[in-house]
Amino acid sequence: MLIKQGARHGRDYFTGQVGFTCWPDEMLTSLIAHQTDVATWDKDLVVATHALLVAGPDTVIEAHKDGVGEAPIRPLLDNRECLFWVRKIRGVTEPAVAEMLRIARGWAAAKIEYDTWAVMMGFPSSDQDGADGKPNPYNDPDKLFCSELVFKLIKRVNHLLEQPLPAEVLAWPEGFVSPDKLFDFPIWEQA
Repeated sequence: MLIKQGARHGRDYFTGQVGFTCWPDEMLTSLIAHQTDVATWDKDLVVATHALLVAGPDTVIEAHKDGVGEAPIRPLLDNRECLFWVRKIRGVTEPAVAEMLRIARGWAAAKIEYDTWAVMMGFPSSDQDGADGKPNPYNDPDKLFCSELVFKLIKRVNHLLEQPLPAEVLAWPEGFVSPDKLFDFPIWEQA
C-alpha cells in the first residue's frame, strides 16, 4: 500500500511491516533501479530501491549511508518526492516482529555494504543474480545493505511465522537480494 500524507501508525502502517521507497528524481535511485529491474524502470514504473523495517510509530530500522540504525519515519511520510509503501510478511506473528526488532537493534552500527560508487559499478545485484544459488562474491558478511538486512531478519524468524517461507526464498543467497527482488518474493500478505 502506498503511504499518503497524514499517515498514522496503526491505521496506514504497522510495526513489523517492511517498507520500500523510491525517489524517482534521485540519481542513486535511478542507478539502483537500472541495476535491479531496468525493464520496469524504463517503462516509467516504480521499482523498489530501498528497503527497511518499521520499528514503531515513529521509527524505522534501515541500512543507510551511516550504517544500520534507527531513523525517524516522518521524513518518508512527509516528503512528496519520496514514494513510500509497506507490505506485511505473510503469517507474521507478534513474537516474529519482536525477534526481528531485537536482532536488528543488535546489528546497530554495522557498516553498510555498498557505497554509491559500488552501486554505479553494478552492485549490489541484479534480480537475475543469485538464481543459480551461488553466493555473491562481492558480499562482505560483516556488512549489510538495506534489502539484505531486511531479508536476513525475515529468514531468521521463519520458525516464528504462521506460514513458513517458501523453499525458493530460503535458498536464495542473502547477498543477492535487491529491494526490488525482496518486493517480488512470494512472502507478502495480499492487500
